[in-house]
Amino acid sequence: MMCGNDPVIREIHAGGVCHSYDLPDYVRPISLSAPTLPIWPQYEGKELWTLIHSLGLNYNSINTKESLQRLFTMYNRNDDRANHRRIEGIRSYQIDTKRSIYQGYPVNAVLVDLLMATDNFINKGDMLMFCHILSKFFSMYVPMNNICELNVTEYETNKHFMRQVEAGGQSII
Repeated sequence: MMCGNDPVIREIHAGGVCHSYDLPDYVRPISLSAPTLPIWPQYEGKELWTLIHSLGLNYNSINTKESLQRLFTMYNRNDDRANHRRIEGIRSYQIDTKRSIYQGYPVNAVLVDLLMATDNFINKGDMLMFCHILSKFFSMYVPMNNICELNVTEYETNKHFMRQVEAGGQSII
């Protein structure tokens, strides 16, 4: 188990779990480290409205670079400097729709074009990982039976960096 929400968990110290009670012999519980303190979301002021706005899960709620960066900044809870630089690395962001062929079938596609500054990343592998996560993120905003096509271009050289196509993951209620 990697997480829990019981207040008793906070009383466990490193190595404190070492007895198995009603568990099979092949399960050996052990606590390698002490649990970390919970991080609660900010529910006051502008952050509350940003959270409500982002829960709408439709790509119109992230239609500008500023709204996208604001959403990512809200989830940078520890105010990590490296994540802040990655978010600031988004220089341009455009979203559009088109009809496309995906695995032989006609589908609606959401096109996401990003212009990313490579200087804001440790290396190109770091940028590739960030873009892969963004692709998964954008696909959550696209309805099922649609696709999300992410195209990333390097800001400094204007060279095509990557293209990734994901099936939409948002169920229509």
